[in-house]
Amino acid sequence: MVHYTIYFEQKKLIIADEATFNFNGHNTLYSEYDNVSLLEALIQSLISLPSVETLYVYSQQAEEVWEAFQSLYTIVEAAGGLVLNKASHALLIHRYGMWDLPKGKKENNETLEEAAVREVIEECGVKDLVVESSLGKTYHTYILDQKKILKVSHWYLMRCHDNEPDLIPQTIEGITDARWMSVNDVIQNLNQTFASVRGVLTQNFIKSL
Repeated sequence: MVHYTIYFEQKKLIIADEATFNFNGHNTLYSEYDNVSLLEALIQSLISLPSVETLYVYSQQAEEVWEAFQSLYTIVEAAGGLVLNKASHALLIHRYGMWDLPKGKKENNETLEEAAVREVIEECGVKDLVVESSLGKTYHTYILDQKKILKVSHWYLMRCHDNEPDLIPQTIEGITDARWMSVNDVIQNLNQTFASVRGVLTQNFIKSL
């Protein structure tokens, strides 16, 4: 099954090749894809209507829908990490009033994995990071200088082998705190995380331990 989930703050658009009407149908708007203009109108409904939390757009040519959606946005690639220490606690940062995972934009001269490691070091001040695996991608949108941005964030599972690292939040990037959290700590703070980050945590941290 072809399946893309794109977040608009706490709301989401799902593009799929099946009309899966049993997908948590509460507060969900369903539509078969017809053209890009209709897709734009549906997205505006998702954003503006408080009663709609999820937009589900389906088509047998779901990849074509995905291409049409991307054409509406400027794409920015970013990379970040779900970092675990020796106690298997996760490293979270506090930014803009929300708990988040360290990430940032990829620079031209680096790979996505290198970008992820650099961003974790810069935003948290940790050392001795080892990348263990890729955790896939998340997609979210925002407006910057009146441009519609689609940020594609590539996530990596990392281990920090520094025994007791001093966490140094990168305040210039709006980070006010960096903290190691246990599974219970993360669960208690899930409602203060962005929806895309919540998915990374629930699928790869809470679920796996």
